[in-house]
Amino acid sequence: MSNGLRVLVVDEVSDTEEVLKAVLEPRGLRVDRVRAAARSFPSPTDEPDVVVIDLDDAPAGDLHREEWRKVPQVIIGAVCRPQADKAAGDADRQFLQKPFEYAELVRMIESLIDRRRAG
Repeated sequence: MSNGLRVLVVDEVSDTEEVLKAVLEPRGLRVDRVRAAARSFPSPTDEPDVVVIDLDDAPAGDLHREEWRKVPQVIIGAVCRPQADKAAGDADRQFLQKPFEYAELVRMIESLIDRRRAG
């Protein structure tokens, strides 16, 4: 994986960020986290390459943020409704139901990064 690629985690707990940093940063990706409740999202000029959103923590509007409309996303939640959410935006979305294995999340992120670089 090449340097400069960025994964943004929107989650209230830091576990996901810590695991992704441990796995992805040695591979050249930068991992950042924002708390959904803080509403302190980066500017569109600092657009991530993949957004990981914990649906249970993030307000519904975060799935449809205009500046992330074309950014690949991994949506994590206790209940995921891919068919309903997929029609709401243009982004390539992957859905991961809780409980999940971090290895599966990492594979999804790597797949989205590979597609983004290829396309």
